[in-house]
Amino acid sequence: AALVMREMELRRQIDQDWLTGATSRMAFHDTLEKLVGRMAPPSIGLISFDIDHFKQINDRFGHMAGDRVLIDVVEVCHGVLRDGDVISRMGGEEFAVLLPGATAKSALAVAERLRQAIENSQRPEVDGAVTASFGVTMLDQSDRGLADPLRRSDEALYQSKANGRNRVTCSWAMPAEVKAGENIRRGS
Repeated sequence: AALVMREMELRRQIDQDWLTGATSRMAFHDTLEKLVGRMAPPSIGLISFDIDHFKQINDRFGHMAGDRVLIDVVEVCHGVLRDGDVISRMGGEEFAVLLPGATAKSALAVAERLRQAIENSQRPEVDGAVTASFGVTMLDQSDRGLADPLRRSDEALYQSKANGRNRVTCSWAMPAEVKAGENIRRGS
């Protein structure tokens, strides 16, 4: 019985990020592969996001405050996400969210709700708000493995950063950006 309990605890440690309790990167990839096997893309949305200026948070307020921000961001996201959605810490201040059964419109809406929830939550340990930049994509039938959708969501994320941070950018043919207080803008 002790061996089984130890094995279960080791599995939990492998499946969860040790700091935030979010899904681990390895478990995220496993979950994504299982979803692709069960659901036909493009019914799976993928969001990538980074906490804006996280290095400055660590440099100014210390790593314990930075750790608290990471934990709090995951808690805020859990408050927005549905039960079947999966948030994972991919590394550092980088996260990814899987949205099974999503449409492009709903995935974009979820990313915007996450962005707003993070921005609106107070962070006393860093004297104010924390923001995040988001990239959204939908899995596609033509994807060759997990690298393609992850690349697209990362590219959209970096577009959000390049356009001023604290915004959502989608990867599809008519990119859309959402920034606080603005309507979705579409362009090429």
